[in-house]
Amino acid sequence: MSNNTNPQPPAPQTQVVVQKGSMKGCWIAVLILLGVGILCVGGCLLAGALGIGAIGAGIEAVSESIEEAKAKKKEAIKDLEIVDFKWNKEGFGSVMEADFTIKNNGAADVKDIEIECVHYAPSGTKIDSNTRTFYEVIKAGESREFKGVNMGFIHSQTEKSESTITSATIVE
Repeated sequence: MSNNTNPQPPAPQTQVVVQKGSMKGCWIAVLILLGVGILCVGGCLLAGALGIGAIGAGIEAVSESIEEAKAKKKEAIKDLEIVDFKWNKEGFGSVMEADFTIKNNGAADVKDIEIECVHYAPSGTKIDSNTRTFYEVIKAGESREFKGVNMGFIHSQTEKSESTITSATIVE
């Protein structure tokens, strides 16, 4: 057997040659990047300023809508009255059942009438409350009876309950 020991040629090496005075291209690249950066920051600031103005206008419009809705609810409630209210405990003394007669003294029909019953202990301390909404329409000048309304669970020490109309909507 013969040993063939041919030496491998050396791998080619890459050389980078930087000549003096060739920094001109680098400075141009730096200036371009700097310009793009300034444009981006300026554009973001402008967009932000425009966006803040639009958000402010949107918040103002929403605030006006909320105030308008509150005013309409107050208008709907002011002419409603509970002319009769009776209640008792059912379900082993743990569920409130109530009868309501509601009169609409206003000039507009109302709907979605919400009633809150606040419960008091023998000491006079407020201990609980229940809320129900009647998804019915009560026409202007009319009364409506709601009998046997399940108001939900009630505190076992409730001795007295008061009812209030807390919300309603004018039919448009």
